[in-house]
Amino acid sequence: MEGIFYLVRDRSELDHAIKSFSKLANDWDFTQPLAWKPVAYVSPRTFSQNALVHVWFSEMATHFARKVDIDAEGIKMLMKNMFLGTEDITVGSTVIPGQVRSTSKLDKGEMMHFLDNIYAWAVDHGVKLTNPNDSEWMRLKNG
Repeated sequence: MEGIFYLVRDRSELDHAIKSFSKLANDWDFTQPLAWKPVAYVSPRTFSQNALVHVWFSEMATHFARKVDIDAEGIKMLMKNMFLGTEDITVGSTVIPGQVRSTSKLDKGEMMHFLDNIYAWAVDHGVKLTNPNDSEWMRLKNG
């Protein structure tokens, strides 16, 4: 049930979503309540944003590797911890506390904020990062 998702882009798609939900509701055993929560769709982070941040992690690792033993994965963990923080993750009935947040669930705006923070931090620490004018980050930044 967790993976069911309907994206309704216009009114013509609404009837299909309602019929699909109605079928699901008819088959539901109601040992647990059933919820339908219409919310505004926010697009997830983009491939372009994700690709750029990984380029930056590599560039930062190269910059700092002269002074400390660190690779791109280590930089990634440091940046995520610094700018996204931690959360408790539940696996079945087990709670794993204090896990570094993942970027995979960030939406486009949250990922933009994460990129902005990384860029500012890197500049403050003397790291020159690739800044392609045609990247989505630059397009969003320039409005």
